Amino acid sequence: MVNIELYRTFIAIYRAGTISKAAVLCDITQPAASQQLASLEKTLQVKLFERTPREMVATNDGHELYTKVADSFDWLDFVSQDFILQRQEKEALLRIGVPRAFYTKVLASKVLTLPFRVDVHFGEHTALETLLQNGKIDVLISDKKVSHSSMYNEKILHQEFVLLGSTSVQAPKDGFASWQSVRAWVRKQNWLSYDAELTFIRRYFKSLYDLQPNIEPKCIVPDSMAILDMLIVGEGVAILPKYLCQKALDKKQVNLLHAFDGDDDSYLYFSCEQSVKSSVLVRKFRELLCSSFPLVQ
Repeated sequence: MVNIELYRTFIAIYRAGTISKAAVLCDITQPAASQQLASLEKTLQVKLFERTPREMVATNDGHELYTKVADSFDWLDFVSQDFILQRQEKEALLRIGVPRAFYTKVLASKVLTLPFRVDVHFGEHTALETLLQNGKIDVLISDKKVSHSSMYNEKILHQEFVLLGSTSVQAPKDGFASWQSVRAWVRKQNWLSYDAELTFIRRYFKSLYDLQPNIEPKCIVPDSMAILDMLIVGEGVAILPKYLCQKALDKKQVNLLHAFDGDDDSYLYFSCEQSVKSSVLVRKFRELLCSSFPLVQ
């Protein structure tokens, strides 16, 4: 039976490209790494690498062996981390930055199933991105990517926005075919906005009519779920992600005034440091997201 450490050294050389770098990864000396590679080649009776002045280039046999054993070793590493996590779950902590509405609607009922502690931070993207880059949180869910070379970004949910109204509000009689048909109607409504910049509202009108209407919101509320609650109990209109208000629509607590499909670039992103994306805590949290909805491909 081949010593498993020989395979570990082989994988490290394959990935690092040099014996010296592989020795550092395996925490052994360079001569020891060379000796282990030679021992593996002798045992298997194949040549696994061509030695060049700059790097070790895998032979066809080297490529074939790596394909057969690498996944198994990665799985062993994952199992080891998972075992350590289970033994230390009382101390393990994942720090998450997330929009309050997404947490309330999607995560609140599920985070207690995670086998570790969770520290949740609410806030706007800029503030949460600063926490992520300063190492104050581990994972960020946001409607913007984190534009830094050290960060990993993954689309997790396409946000379909809809124009909602209270049950007393009806759509304009001529529909939403043109700005002229809705202009007077728009000005009469009590608009609820997520922010002073009218981000969702401006995005909607830009997508639909290629213009930015002069709207003064009746109320600015930086919480999408609070806006939905206001539509249920009061009289107003707002633009919200559909996944947040689907239950209210099914219960006929609000009116769907208009659904539009021109906002194809609106996503929620899962962001973290490249160095931690494969950690057990981050993997398990991502699995929780996968169980909530199919991730965007």
